[in-house]
Amino acid sequence: MAGNLEPNAPPGSTMKPLDQVEPRTPITSVPYTITSGGSYYLIKDMNCSSTAITVSANDVTIDLRGFTLAGPDTGNNYGIYITAHSNVEVRNGTVRDFSYGVEAYSMYYQLNQMRIIGVRSISNTAGGIFIAGNNNIIKDCTVIDNANGTSAAAYGIYVGYNNNIITGNIVCNNGNSSSGGTINGITTGDGSIVSGNVVSNNALSGSSVWITGIGVGVGCTVSGNTLVSNGVGSSAGSQVYGIFAGMGCTITGNAVRSNNCNGINSANFCNIAENVVTSNLKRGIVAGDNANISGNVVGSNTSDGISAGDHVTITGNTVSGNGGTGIGCTGGCIAKNTASQNNTSNTAGLGGIVVSTHSQVKENTLEGNTKNNIYVTGARSSVENNVMSGSDYGINFGGAGNVYLNNRATANGTNYNASGSTDGGGNVTF
Repeated sequence: MAGNLEPNAPPGSTMKPLDQVEPRTPITSVPYTITSGGSYYLIKDMNCSSTAITVSANDVTIDLRGFTLAGPDTGNNYGIYITAHSNVEVRNGTVRDFSYGVEAYSMYYQLNQMRIIGVRSISNTAGGIFIAGNNNIIKDCTVIDNANGTSAAAYGIYVGYNNNIITGNIVCNNGNSSSGGTINGITTGDGSIVSGNVVSNNALSGSSVWITGIGVGVGCTVSGNTLVSNGVGSSAGSQVYGIFAGMGCTITGNAVRSNNCNGINSANFCNIAENVVTSNLKRGIVAGDNANISGNVVGSNTSDGISAGDHVTITGNTVSGNGGTGIGCTGGCIAKNTASQNNTSNTAGLGGIVVSTHSQVKENTLEGNTKNNIYVTGARSSVENNVMSGSDYGINFGGAGNVYLNNRATANGTNYNASGSTDGGGNVTF
């Protein structure tokens, strides 16, 4: 009643073929050249005395799967070298002891859409990650101990040209004891985003023409990065910067500390806001003309706290204990800042706030700035509604043709030194 129990045929296979289980191409030995697009993966740690993997195709993904490519620690060779192609991704592994860990170098229009994600590039002799082209992403990489002792230009991460994203990387101890023309932690071109990176202890104890923790081009966003102790012990002179930004950049929420340099250095038309810039061995924040500088904490820098150009807006900053002037500019609106204990170098002509001409200095609180709480060196400025105490001069005019009104001054050597400027009334000494 149950029917025929004899099977019609032997049972068929239920297993999937290998190209469905692992539909990628294994890299079983190096050197290895990829000549067609697709997905490739490493099967073990590998050593190579030349360039390990060469990519000569578009649309390639290489998964290192946590393994290490190790080079000979000498000569001109690369862990992964990408020729004039686009849309290549490298992820998840270590590349060490080559010339460059990962390099993609050709004409900029031939190299685009590189993604380097989760790669550890360590102890390479010339640099960590060097990518030309546009529209690239470098994310969550660790770039440490590269280009130490080199006499050539040294880079932790270099992503040339435009529209790149560099985020979440650790870039430390690169370019130490080096003497190349340029030593940079992170470098990228126009229209790029550099965010959430840690850049520290690069370019120590060497000599170079130019040292930068993070350097970007025009119209970039630099946010949420931590830069500590870059260029310390180097002999690069004045061209040393924690963050160096071109025109029209937004620089926000960075912590920039103890660099042998200006903490933040920017060109014209930049927005610099909510950064903490402390204990740098030159100036804290340097900005060009037409800048907005707001809400920063700037303290204990060896030279000026904030130094800006003309037609700037400087508001809501806390600036304290800097060796030079707390806030200085050619002209602009300087309002609602707190500046205290600046000009620790006790230099004549410096102080809490120093402006040249055509400025409005209002509603600031100034205390204990050596020589001058407010110093106006030229004409056509208005100084109003400020509170000042504990300096040689509360307000000191170095030229005629200004006006001061409704200020409050106490315990200064001279509360108001008019020097031919107009008392607009309401100024109080108490």
